[in-house]
Amino acid sequence: MSNAEPTPPVLEAAPQGAAAPKITQRHYQALAGLALAAVFLLRLQQGSGLQETALIVNLFVLMFGTISLLYRVRIAPILVPCALGLPMLFEQYNLNQFHFESRGMHVMDLGDVLLCVALLTYLVSMYRLNGLRFGLHPPDTRVPESTAARTETSLSPAELIGLVVPIPASALFAQVASLLLRQRWSLYDLPLRWQQFLIVAWTLLLVLFLAAHAFQCWRRLQMDRTTALLFLQDILWRETRGAQRSINRWIVWRKLRDRK
Repeated sequence: MSNAEPTPPVLEAAPQGAAAPKITQRHYQALAGLALAAVFLLRLQQGSGLQETALIVNLFVLMFGTISLLYRVRIAPILVPCALGLPMLFEQYNLNQFHFESRGMHVMDLGDVLLCVALLTYLVSMYRLNGLRFGLHPPDTRVPESTAARTETSLSPAELIGLVVPIPASALFAQVASLLLRQRWSLYDLPLRWQQFLIVAWTLLLVLFLAAHAFQCWRRLQMDRTTALLFLQDILWRETRGAQRSINRWIVWRKLRDRK
């Protein structure tokens, strides 16, 4: 017999940190489904005067949105907002809300804010699902067997957490803009409808102008040294190409003259 002591069992090392929860395509499907159900219930609550038409449209939106969640329907993020928006515009026109005669500064409608939040949540979820199913950019034909679709390994919980603030903030901003547009602005004695159109048009132009310049500055800040040098060289050529042409013509003329 051997007097050697038995070897103690080897214990596995405990993990240093808890693994991050895995995000899959089903998370976005569930989020889009909940948002679609919220849109359907809110529209049923808000529908007045057009009960039958509103019910048919809402059932169509719910059915088509559910099909787009289960199957690969690329046009769903465009068709669902249009199907919701057109009846709402018709209701607004029938209620004479485009003329502001009896509409002043009202408090925020909680139903409208919740509807905006639910619809934005559905659109963002469908946008992510389309990125996983089809891809948001065309594939690179120079690389064989390349695909533009995202993989589930690229998903992270930060994407879902990042939706907590922007979506409600966008809905509140839209509600505030709607309240401001309902005011009786005095703009060169124009009809109220034209006043609304001009205010919206100038606001959109100003926002797009500032956003374009901000995005351009952000792209320049993201450049590396080589890209920045090429960018500056291209600007130098565009600004001085007329002078460079004249100088090159004089140089060629001098060489031809010396040969003679």
